[in-house]
Amino acid sequence: MDATASGGDQNGIGRDDGGEKKDAAAAAKKVSLLGMFQYADRLDVLLMAVGAVGAVANGVAEPLMTILFGNVIDSFGDSTAQSIIRSVRKVVLNFIYLGIGAAVASFLQVSCWTMAGERQSARIRSLYLNAVLRQDIAFFDTELTTGQAVSRMSSDTLVIQDALGEKAGKLLQLASAFFGGFVIAFTRGWLLTLVMLTSLPLIAIAGAVSAQFLTRVSSKKLTSYGDAGDTVEQTIGAIRTVVSFNGEKKAVAMYKTLIKKAYKTDILEGLINGFGMGSVFCILFSSYGLAFWYGGKLIVDKGYTGGKVITVLFAVLTGATYSFKNPLGLSAELHENRITGGHKTEELSDVVAHKKASIRRLFKLNTPEVPVLLLGSIAAAVHGVIFPLFGIIMSNVIKSFYEPPDKLKKDTSFWALISVVMGVASLISIPAEYSLFAIAGGKLIERIRTLSFESIVHQEVGWFDNASNSSGALGTKLSVDALNVRRLAGDNLALIVQSIASLTTGFVIAFAADWRLALIITCVIPLVGAQGYAQVKFLKGFNEDAKEMYENASQVATDAVGSIRTVASFCAEKSVVATYNEKCEALRKQGIRSGIVGGLGYGFSFLILYLTYGLCFYVGAQFVRQGKTTFPDVFKVFFALVLASIGVSQASALASDATKARDSAISIFSILDRKSKIDSSSKDGMALDNVTGNIDFNNVSFKYPQRPDVQIFSDFTLHIPSGKEGKIVEKGRHEALMRIKGGAYASLVELRSKS
Repeated sequence: MDATASGGDQNGIGRDDGGEKKDAAAAAKKVSLLGMFQYADRLDVLLMAVGAVGAVANGVAEPLMTILFGNVIDSFGDSTAQSIIRSVRKVVLNFIYLGIGAAVASFLQVSCWTMAGERQSARIRSLYLNAVLRQDIAFFDTELTTGQAVSRMSSDTLVIQDALGEKAGKLLQLASAFFGGFVIAFTRGWLLTLVMLTSLPLIAIAGAVSAQFLTRVSSKKLTSYGDAGDTVEQTIGAIRTVVSFNGEKKAVAMYKTLIKKAYKTDILEGLINGFGMGSVFCILFSSYGLAFWYGGKLIVDKGYTGGKVITVLFAVLTGATYSFKNPLGLSAELHENRITGGHKTEELSDVVAHKKASIRRLFKLNTPEVPVLLLGSIAAAVHGVIFPLFGIIMSNVIKSFYEPPDKLKKDTSFWALISVVMGVASLISIPAEYSLFAIAGGKLIERIRTLSFESIVHQEVGWFDNASNSSGALGTKLSVDALNVRRLAGDNLALIVQSIASLTTGFVIAFAADWRLALIITCVIPLVGAQGYAQVKFLKGFNEDAKEMYENASQVATDAVGSIRTVASFCAEKSVVATYNEKCEALRKQGIRSGIVGGLGYGFSFLILYLTYGLCFYVGAQFVRQGKTTFPDVFKVFFALVLASIGVSQASALASDATKARDSAISIFSILDRKSKIDSSSKDGMALDNVTGNIDFNNVSFKYPQRPDVQIFSDFTLHIPSGKEGKIVEKGRHEALMRIKGGAYASLVELRSKS
């Protein structure tokens, strides 16, 4: 009997019982930015207020650093060997104070916003499930499938959580950096600032156009993956029916078609992302070239100092770069965060012994794309080399600012042209890198998902009775594991190559300029790496538990929506929501802990960064005073090792994805290597051309291995003569007929035998 849930809209979540026009209008209604925070309570408001203060302070710290940087340049360029220590010492102390302030602000920003986002998203998930369970039965037949409902609860709420937490804090940080940068730029040198403003519209246009195209492509990709997820849920949810009618091959073929559509959008997405980032960097490098040339002209004609030019240059482009730092970021992460959950592998002791083998086998799956990966690695290496080489340009430009007027104009014009060439190189290398690795990563995802799904549908039916092999858990595993592996073999492999090239080039430049100063600064850089490693280890411990919790919570929603008629018949909506909330409570606490640890790591990295700046300049000043080096070489070491430290931070961030990818590879191969006890696709055994005979069951007693306490057959006897059909339905209470989720009549047995 169908049951209709009553009740109107509560807390802004729900569905009106009007017609299709009202539904369409409601679906088309967009939520404002402030409307996203409508489920925040007083504690959330307090956390967001404190986090906002931290985000604004953290954003302003970067433009303030440009003032200190300009001051230290003037200290080196204008001071004598005897007075340089006194001038530089004052600036170094300011670097230390700024580092402490940035560390505290960064911690407050990350921890407070993460906690607020986690609390609000947990509330939204609960309200959404409650609203879904209130709908009438026809709603689930025509408008919402189980896969779509669970996907929205796991993927859409994860995007909302990201927007309410980390992204909201990041928005305030970038906005304050943008306005702070321009305030400093106009106060220090308004004429040069106006000239540099010509580049900002180009950056905005490049980012906006790329983001627009990327959003469209990501939408198509989400649709394809959503349809593929529905196929998985429907197939596994009705696996007994699929197996009964030999529908495994048809299900695999349908799934493969949908994954191929997603692969095509993968390539297009990588190309658009690459062109967007490449064009932004091309404009930035060209803007630097313009600033070098016009800044030299202002030094000669308007009495600007080298430090003032550099302050204006960094202040304008710091603000602009922070505001458009990743113009494609939010759209790109919509598809990356589409599904959350976890994975739990069987026979852990055996799995751990094959961790390294799993990674090797993983890369073997990508063997057909080796030529593509090699070409992509070359492009990534070029991309990585560009930034340390740009450090040479910067140091030579700073040196030119303190030369005689004629030589100053000649040298600044030359290095401005070289900077434009660097921009062109970025426009070529970055799109090539992104698109080639998108091809390789997309192919790997297609191959892994298809092979895994094919292995899953050919497992024996009893295997699916295990809670870890439910439709929700396996669907999540297919999505999350493939995505984690793709990040390692695609995006992060490119980052590895890029970081190695950047680090190698940076250290070569630094040690060639002044090996003593480079050696001292190199001793500090491991602190950044150690911080990243420790943070990853802490977060890994939290995330492992969170994965299992997400999987369990997702399964509660899957079972409830899949069995909505049963839930409605017994008025069990409140009980289901309470169970779901209980599962999510531990997950919420885990997310809060992760936010605090992440905030500590984020703040510590800023402290180390500014302390490294101060140490580099102080030791460099000592060497200049002692005649062991020159101030241009100090800045060569500085720029080279700053870029090297960025490479270290990227590598530490990569470590978490590498760990996830390793665990996901283990999970994937545990499925691929498992031999089904009853495999319909196996060609082993004897195949008879013609089979005739009777079907006889004599005193059969049977229990499923995963449900030993439930007796399926007890002394069951049945005789079906050749050429006849037999149908039986077990008699008894209504509940006895519902052996599996979704209210399916599992005890309905149809046996056909035709001569």
